[in-house]
Amino acid sequence: MSLEEKTKEFMLEGGFNRENFVKTGKIYQDMGKWLQTLEKDATNVDVMRKSGKLFQENPDFYYQSGTSPRPRIYDTLSVLQDNRANYAKEKYSEIIGGFDDEHWMGLISNLPLYKTGKKKYDEVIEVINQKRQMDEVMENPEKMTNFLYKKAQKFDSITQAEFRREIYNERYLKTLFGVYKRETEIKYMKALFEEDGGIKKGLAKSVFEASLNTAKGEMEIETNESDKSDIWEADVRPYYLALDNVKYRIEKAKLEKDREKSKESTSKEREEKRKEKGMSI
Repeated sequence: MSLEEKTKEFMLEGGFNRENFVKTGKIYQDMGKWLQTLEKDATNVDVMRKSGKLFQENPDFYYQSGTSPRPRIYDTLSVLQDNRANYAKEKYSEIIGGFDDEHWMGLISNLPLYKTGKKKYDEVIEVINQKRQMDEVMENPEKMTNFLYKKAQKFDSITQAEFRREIYNERYLKTLFGVYKRETEIKYMKALFEEDGGIKKGLAKSVFEASLNTAKGEMEIETNESDKSDIWEADVRPYYLALDNVKYRIEKAKLEKDREKSKESTSKEREEKRKEKGMSI
């Protein structure tokens, strides 16, 4: 079977079907993990056997042929990325069905966010980006020192002198940085959460869609096909793949729950029939 024919088995098309979405989603997720594993262990036994079974219906194929499954996995994964992203784009309303504010919050917390030209969204995006920066800086002592050094340029002369004295004092630097981090966290909470701590209803979804539309708009007006393709791959496709990932987790959980209920129901039915026959349970 050719690569194209085999790959088509893993692709999404037509109306939304939960079982097929989860089945193909697992294959897609697995392939991503296989590539990561092969980067560290080029002849990983588990990946070699699983990919041999998936692509050639022979777990020992890649050992017997002395070849690596990596090119096949990589090529297939590239096709599936476009397929699942385009499916999420075309079936957007169905894909986001079941999403709540926490799902949307997770999305905007982990995706790059673009300026929308709309103040109400750009202010939120700026706060999110500031929080990301502070979280990153906190994990890197050198970045923390550089951050504080820039801030110190605006200190009064007495505070500047103190800063110069304590610049190698790790505890002092962390305490000082904590002041700025706390200020950022307060702005973040005010921008995205209600006073009771709940996520502001619908805001994260609106920010996500406004940012996505910015990237889509740039892609649509681009006349150079190469640049258009680059924008799709780097700026637009990640949004749809992120939606696909959330939907996969939601539907996988539902499918597992339905199957568990079905097992319980079947078990009870059999138990009742045995009772009717006077059998012991």
